[in-house]
Amino acid sequence: MLPQRVQRKIRFEYRQARVAGDCWVWAGAIDKKTGYGRVQMDRSSKYVHRVVYEALAGAIPGGLHLDHLCRIRECCNPAHLEPVTPKVNSERGEAATKTHCPQGHPYSGENLRVWTDKRGYAHRICRTCNIQAAKEWKAKRAVAKEMAA
Repeated sequence: MLPQRVQRKIRFEYRQARVAGDCWVWAGAIDKKTGYGRVQMDRSSKYVHRVVYEALAGAIPGGLHLDHLCRIRECCNPAHLEPVTPKVNSERGEAATKTHCPQGHPYSGENLRVWTDKRGYAHRICRTCNIQAAKEWKAKRAVAKEMAA
């Protein structure tokens, strides 16, 4: 059962068409870095979607994250949350749906480079931007060497 102070700050809204049912939108404090709702429980700050999921659906299995199927970070409806591995969660996230880099180059064909880090996460890199950054770094390094000599 959810504490009354948590229940009072949940609004029921239709915000998306990805998952059946209304989102339970958190109207309390929002973490500025992550955009997820926060609540004070047992003298510590916790993510509200985790608190609600554990209270209504059960414990979150060890090593798993809760993925928002509706893609609304303020949503705490347990029907919109799915325990998944961190890798699956990042693959489903916002970065995976982007088709172009911040400079507007497409993430496709010869311009796409996929790099997998040691944790197993795949990172998409724009080759055009990567080449440009390497040229700028080399030029900066050459100037620094000239100044040191």
